[in-house]
Amino acid sequence: MKRTKFSQHLWCLRTFNEIAYDHETKRLYIFLFTGAMIEFQQVPEADVFQLVISNQKEEMIEQFKLSFPTIIHRGKRTISV
Repeated sequence: MKRTKFSQHLWCLRTFNEIAYDHETKRLYIFLFTGAMIEFQQVPEADVFQLVISNQKEEMIEQFKLSFPTIIHRGKRTISV
């Protein structure tokens, strides 16, 4: 699984700048600056593509939290949302 890193300054990102997507399981991973990771399940590839090209990445992540099963990994703790 490849990771994609965005320029924090170019995209005006405040909470993350790196994502990864597993095509086989349709899982999207967002790596937060806090060290936590958000895992979205059942995310279509088209939605990931929209995230990559969007000027409003932070807002899209908030929409994903409402649209897809979400797991937040904080160190050794995992929280299902």
